[in-house]
Amino acid sequence: MCRLRSESGAGQRAETLGGKDAQGRTAAASWSDKLAAFDRSAGNRVAGFCANAVLATALLPYVSLVVQSSLDVQLMALATSSTALLVLFILTPRLLTVCRVDLAIFGIGLVTLLYVDPDIASIDFVATLRGCAPIILAFPVYFAVRNLYRFMSPLVFAGIVVFYALVLLLQLGSPAAYTALFSHVLSDMRWTPETGRGPNVLCPEPSMMGNMCVLFAVSLYFFHREYWERHKAIARLVVAASLLMLLLTKSATGVVLALLVALAALLGSRLMARTKLTLVSAMAVAVLLLGELSNASDTRGSLILTSIATNPLLVLEDYSFGERCVGMFVGLYALPEAPLGSGDVRLDIGLTNKALNGSAAAFLWPDATFRNFLVDITSVHSNNLGLGSMVQRMGLPGLCVAAVLVSFVRGFRGAWAVRLFVIGLFLNASLFMPTLWFVLGCSAELERLRDAESMDAGQRSPAAAIVPELPPKETAR
Repeated sequence: MCRLRSESGAGQRAETLGGKDAQGRTAAASWSDKLAAFDRSAGNRVAGFCANAVLATALLPYVSLVVQSSLDVQLMALATSSTALLVLFILTPRLLTVCRVDLAIFGIGLVTLLYVDPDIASIDFVATLRGCAPIILAFPVYFAVRNLYRFMSPLVFAGIVVFYALVLLLQLGSPAAYTALFSHVLSDMRWTPETGRGPNVLCPEPSMMGNMCVLFAVSLYFFHREYWERHKAIARLVVAASLLMLLLTKSATGVVLALLVALAALLGSRLMARTKLTLVSAMAVAVLLLGELSNASDTRGSLILTSIATNPLLVLEDYSFGERCVGMFVGLYALPEAPLGSGDVRLDIGLTNKALNGSAAAFLWPDATFRNFLVDITSVHSNNLGLGSMVQRMGLPGLCVAAVLVSFVRGFRGAWAVRLFVIGLFLNASLFMPTLWFVLGCSAELERLRDAESMDAGQRSPAAAIVPELPPKETAR
């Protein structure tokens, strides 16, 4: 009897201890889960802050707290993106991933960095660095945008667009107040109202602001498109603000780029063929009417509309277009003689003079005085950071680099319109331009997410787990 009671008491004590151990393990697991959840929550907050900081500096490429007077595109986006990547690598490395597009762009950056004549590089290292390094220097901006895309807020994007519009109204309403507030954050302000040029807002010149207006509109295709589809009023606000700023800045390049992008978007839409034809015809009639109405105006945007209405080739005789296109024209002209390029980051004035005295140049720019002006402009700007300079230096490989980068803009409806915008940036902006890498980063992340969803759907699909059919059993005789 005593032995049975002692054995029973020992069993009860063992069960009690076992229960306490189980409760302790459960409590420890609960605290571990809570701590992990807290870490994830804190990491997401850090990522959200970094993401919107990267977004803001990418969409304000010409603004800087420490202005580099020799540069139009400032280094704020590069510094912010590099800092954000470092913070994420230390605090939340799980958020950083690498995909095949990342490796391709990094490889392209290395190729363009090293594709230069060593003798030229040793003579003028600074010019070589500026001419060869834009893509590799812009890679942190692309990589930060690609990894932080899901944490970027569409409301912050819309707020930046509204901020641009408010600054434009301030510049028009009170130029003195605008100059006092923003002259120290821009490298230059090429605003000359007496010559018919529009306000530059948060860019050095109106043509750059025209590019930004087109960017704001086309971003609705790839930047959190599902948000704009749910919040159509905010999407309309972004488009309306972009259109208003484009008209007020009177940017010639912005107007032409906007028309081409709008045409590509219309042709690539899901509308009926008859509706597309009607809208294209209406767009053409509107351009003709605006061109006729703009004959009395001396603004560059009005002159461009007039040129389009009379003879589209006259657009190339605009100072802005001629300066931006001459580098690419000379690069293409040199391809038969130097298919692999010159290897020189400096623009060849002799080659430019020869190209602009040929029959093709005479067809595009009939005015010999204007062609001489383009030669003089090229001699003043002995090097540049755009696609024309890269084609002259690299030849056909340079064109292949541009084609590969444009091909990365895919995976969403309206991709052709965005590709046309990217080509426009290639022609009239630096390859270091953060907005270019904002577009490529968003596109690459959309493609990565789509591929991940496809793989998950394939794993969840019943067809992925089909059990092989067994052979039928023989019937017993």
